[in-house]
Amino acid sequence: MKKLCRLQQERKIAGICSGLGEYFGMDPVIFRVLFILSFFVTVGGLVYLVMWMMLPLRPDMGLSPNINRLYALEEGKKVAGISAGLGHFFGIDPNIFRVLFVVSALAGGAGLFIYIILYFILPRSQSARPPVSHAQD
Repeated sequence: MKKLCRLQQERKIAGICSGLGEYFGMDPVIFRVLFILSFFVTVGGLVYLVMWMMLPLRPDMGLSPNINRLYALEEGKKVAGISAGLGHFFGIDPNIFRVLFVVSALAGGAGLFIYIILYFILPRSQSARPPVSHAQD
């Protein structure tokens, strides 16, 4: 049985998001964004603190190499490479994300807020990684 734990090697603060990423086989950045957004809207901060206290730390364990990672891409970027990285990660045209960010920024400001969060959280990459392979059932 897989155990949920905090990962020392991939941590930014406490290793919660990297542990969730390893457990669910997803990029930890997704959990980081969700925790940041939930911190302002719900009890995300409290959940993070409880998990910090309850989950064991695994200093010897990092993320599996087969987990697809999300990057801000220098290749094909218009501003900071966020939309280019999202487009590559999901295998769709980055212009879709550009339009979504602009429209949501103009219609309440959430797009700008999320874009800024991603700017500070996403690691940078010079070129695109191999395309994400989605399992077919």
